[in-house]
Amino acid sequence: MRWKWIPAATVAAVLCMTSQSSAGNFNPEKLNMYQQIELSSTLQITQNGTVTAHSGNTEETVEPFEEPFMDGDKAHGFLGAASMLAAVMAGVTAPDNENPALVGQPIKKGFHHYAGLTAAALGGAAVISGLIQHMDDLEPSLLDPDTAHMILGVLATSAYAYAVSQGPKKYGMGSGSHAAAGIAGGAMMLGALYIEF
Repeated sequence: MRWKWIPAATVAAVLCMTSQSSAGNFNPEKLNMYQQIELSSTLQITQNGTVTAHSGNTEETVEPFEEPFMDGDKAHGFLGAASMLAAVMAGVTAPDNENPALVGQPIKKGFHHYAGLTAAALGGAAVISGLIQHMDDLEPSLLDPDTAHMILGVLATSAYAYAVSQGPKKYGMGSGSHAAAGIAGGAMMLGALYIEF
């Protein structure tokens, strides 16, 4: 029963991270990341990367920019990669549902089921965080890499969800559309990752 809360908690955590990184408290004008240095200034770079500007009698030290450990864009990338990894794990752990000794008996939900469910949840979280972070990057052209990345990610996540919903309930039922949807979702997610990286 505890496994059912993992996808919901993952989606909630991603929404919190992305909303915090793009919250209304953010004001880029207050950051002043690109401080103006006069052209007549001389620059001195020290061993640790600190830049010192000398202009006449004044001296100004500018600390090097350090990327944050985690931001919404990194979370989006990690979620997409984790979704692909969970889909691969689901694919390699698929049970043999054609066992003649078990025909007609219900299939117990095991690692394969929960890995597929996790792949779908992580894919959904990646799609949501990607839309939050990159909505302005989308163009109305299918040839645009950002738009193609978004479309492939949405289709992959939809295929994951369809595969989870169409999983066989009893041994001997076959897994035609279930397996095909899972494989197609994995291929589309791989394409989405390839376009971006």
